[in-house]
Amino acid sequence: MHKQITHPSQKQLSAYNRGLLSPDEAVAIETHVSDCEPCCETIVGLSSEDTFVGLLKEARQLPVDQTLDHHSQASQTPSYYGDIPPELDEHPRYEIVRLIGKG
Repeated sequence: MHKQITHPSQKQLSAYNRGLLSPDEAVAIETHVSDCEPCCETIVGLSSEDTFVGLLKEARQLPVDQTLDHHSQASQTPSYYGDIPPELDEHPRYEIVRLIGKG
């Protein structure tokens, strides 16, 4: 007599694929999928239908804007020229860049 295999539903496989299951449920489905080719193929098919995954696959690296060069001359000079407290003016770990608020 053959043991009847109970396959996870497509909804369960989709939730597994998106990481939405509890750890126990995920382990159970992972164990099943490791031995079940049809369920494995279903998960692969679900991945290709996922809009977010599709967008990630189509995304391209945009060139870095040259104006954002962190080593530019402008970034080497402080932009705040106000009353800097003496204890911060020459502090070795901090650099006063600009005033962010006043109360």
